[in-house]
Amino acid sequence: MEIEREITNWAPLGNEGFPDKKYAAVAYKYCQFVSQGLENPITQLAEFMNCDKNTAASRVLESRRRGLLTAPKSGTYGGKLTGKAEKLLNVEYEKEKKKGKIKNAKKK
Repeated sequence: MEIEREITNWAPLGNEGFPDKKYAAVAYKYCQFVSQGLENPITQLAEFMNCDKNTAASRVLESRRRGLLTAPKSGTYGGKLTGKAEKLLNVEYEKEKKKGKIKNAKKK
């Protein structure tokens, strides 16, 4: 799947930095882990990306900064994939949400 390819390949690109599509893939996978009801989706994301938790957390934060993942409600974790991220990934996120594959933010 293209999303897995985007999220697992973080080879340096020089001065350009990483494109929004990579961070959209991070946001998408993070939302999947949240929807699975995991207590700590960052840990699962770090394992999936083969990196440490701080790196995974910073990539989720960068996804939010780039407008690809909404902020969760106060006192929760999670968020929602934005339309910008959906467009970058060609994902019909809302359809998956309606099918119960993606849920709203979880309480800490």
